[in-house]
Amino acid sequence: MASRRKHKSKSSAKEEPVPFITVENDEFRVTPEAEEMLGEIDEPLIVVCVAGPYRTGKSYLLNQLVAGEDADQPKGFQIGSSVNACTRGLWLWGSPVRRDGKTFLFIDTEGLCSLDQTQSFDVSVFSLSLLLSSLFLLNTKNAIDEAALMQLELVVECTKNIKAGDDAEASAENAREHLARLAQFFPEFLWVLRDFALDLTDADGHAMSSRQYLEHALSPVGGRGGRGAAKMEEKNRIRSTISSVFAQRDCLTLVRPVSDEGDLRRLDTLPSSKLRPEFVAQMQILRQRVFNSGRVKQVNGSSVNGRALLSLSKHYVACMNGGAVPNIVSAWSAVVQIESQHAVSAAVASLDAAVAAMQSG
Repeated sequence: MASRRKHKSKSSAKEEPVPFITVENDEFRVTPEAEEMLGEIDEPLIVVCVAGPYRTGKSYLLNQLVAGEDADQPKGFQIGSSVNACTRGLWLWGSPVRRDGKTFLFIDTEGLCSLDQTQSFDVSVFSLSLLLSSLFLLNTKNAIDEAALMQLELVVECTKNIKAGDDAEASAENAREHLARLAQFFPEFLWVLRDFALDLTDADGHAMSSRQYLEHALSPVGGRGGRGAAKMEEKNRIRSTISSVFAQRDCLTLVRPVSDEGDLRRLDTLPSSKLRPEFVAQMQILRQRVFNSGRVKQVNGSSVNGRALLSLSKHYVACMNGGAVPNIVSAWSAVVQIESQHAVSAAVASLDAAVAAMQSG
């Protein structure tokens, strides 16, 4: 949708996070701050969103990405050291990050599985994250085990609550077609495993990459049948759904950033020289992965700029508040109309300015 490269005035740009989608009286709302910021971004956006269980360091990870390797003490998204969730709703970094001709937008999300939220709320937050991003970072701790995969049951629930055009009546074949359609619109998936301390080896002791580790974890597993058959089938359904909707997927690991518990509670104040060298090196690999390989957010082959992302956000929020299932294709049709009106208005304004200049001359 966006093809122009002109940068507008950064009057609303802030070097701090701003609320994007908040919850008021059990309804989602796109904030005026986000409207102002996104409305000024003409360039196509690479939208990086981080989601995952609460208290797993999502905000710290985003701060590391936004600050870059040269920042000694990254500040930004709120970081907490208690058992309570810090981030509420969805938040934006207050200004686009521009690198090598690309424009990145970073989104932090409320942690999943917190004690004061329901699963339906988690599904809504997870769905918004998937609908709005072009690179989706799932932040979890330790290895990919059965418990970690069961947390991704949210992905299965999201696929039931998102449409991509006209869906036929439910059947096994139609379900596969539905997932295939969603895969055309879903973001690239990058699973970041925090505090990872295991050797990446297969059953024979041979070294394998983190991507191979992910693919192995997503492979169907067998069972003995009986009472455990249904549970095994459910786990394999989660594996199959993840593999189906995330055609582009990868995995990276990060060791614990510090060894001392006291330092862990004040990570946001520590310079990189105080972090474990292995973590610093792995974090640099993650930065390169995000900034070098991130893809522009697209819908139906058209690039999404700030205004388009804002319109999509409002459409999805309105659907969720009204109890409807967000439809990606319908949402984009509405965006195209809005962008067309904007283009006409801009053309008329430009023509009027040219005529006025000629008359004054």
